[in-house]
Amino acid sequence: MNKKKLLDLIKSIYPNKKYISLHEPFFFENGKNYLNQCLKTGYVSSSGSYLEKFNKKIQSVSQNKYVALTSSGTSALHLSLLACEVKKDHEVITQPFTFVATINSILQAGANPVFVDIDLDDMGLSPKKLSIFLKENTYFNKKGDCINKNSKKKIKSIVSCDLLGSVAKQYEINKICKKYNLSYISDSSEALGTKLHNQHTGLHCDLAVISFNGNKIITTGNGGAVFSNKKKLIDKVNFLSSTSKVNHKYEFIHSELGYNYRMSNINAALGYSQIVRFKKILQNKKKIFKIYKNFINETELHIYNYKQGISSNHWLNLLMVKNSYQKKNIINYFIKNNIYVRPAWFPICDLSFCKKFERGDIKNTYDIYNKLVCLPSGLSNEV
Repeated sequence: MNKKKLLDLIKSIYPNKKYISLHEPFFFENGKNYLNQCLKTGYVSSSGSYLEKFNKKIQSVSQNKYVALTSSGTSALHLSLLACEVKKDHEVITQPFTFVATINSILQAGANPVFVDIDLDDMGLSPKKLSIFLKENTYFNKKGDCINKNSKKKIKSIVSCDLLGSVAKQYEINKICKKYNLSYISDSSEALGTKLHNQHTGLHCDLAVISFNGNKIITTGNGGAVFSNKKKLIDKVNFLSSTSKVNHKYEFIHSELGYNYRMSNINAALGYSQIVRFKKILQNKKKIFKIYKNFINETELHIYNYKQGISSNHWLNLLMVKNSYQKKNIINYFIKNNIYVRPAWFPICDLSFCKKFERGDIKNTYDIYNKLVCLPSGLSNEV
């Protein structure tokens, strides 16, 4: 592959930049006006009009009835697990190919992760491997709980991940969850706007989570959201995120352990300034994907192409190389030329604090890790 030609292509997408990052935030002029409005009115904390406006836009984009805005994607995951009654000594099945926040949230809830491999065609938790694991390694107790034969612990929930603009096989995973009496959470942190068969990610889950971190397709600086069509669960998330404070005219009464995980009006104003242009943002992202695809498909390599039925938000564009040696060679070349590309996440189950947790065969996770390179994918100046 001619690395110089790819370098020149990237520079043509992002001209006049000495350093090209992976996905830097893109702000619009209206954002300044919205932020100034927050300052003028004094609504800079956990109440204000932009929280309501942003919430409604997320409802519309995600095709969900209920949304809870949070301080980060990680806090959104933590609250989702708590709302699904994940507790100390429970187990949560998830995938080893993901950002570490997925696992951190499970551990923060007091539970242990169990790692099941992904499918290569969408990088999401494999329904087939999940089904095999549950069939071979679990039983139901008298209460109908799903018990892990190996650890004797209760498996409470499943967390699948929608990664890098893709979406897991949520319909199939949801059927398995119902069969084994498990709650189902989707870590869709990177998938706002991604659809499968014209349905937004998360519609087949109990709860789904979005991140609005600075590198995401929509950013509030720090921030996240939980969305669902189950009002009771979102009410619980909102309650926990507000320090579990009971409504009262003047007393401060808190009925259980709570968290200060709410989004601020300032963060919501920044997010609202972008999401009102979300269709144009998605169009711009799709255009960049096509530029990469047309170029790379003329080489011996290829860009990661999503399986049929997925309409990606194209958060990150992914170069698929032959092996780990070629991956390192390409990454080092571009970094030396002030273009930031990066590998996929190191397999979570191989991190020092996760090696003790149960895992199945994770061949696909290693395959993706050894061959995937993330290319610069931020918005161009044509939005």
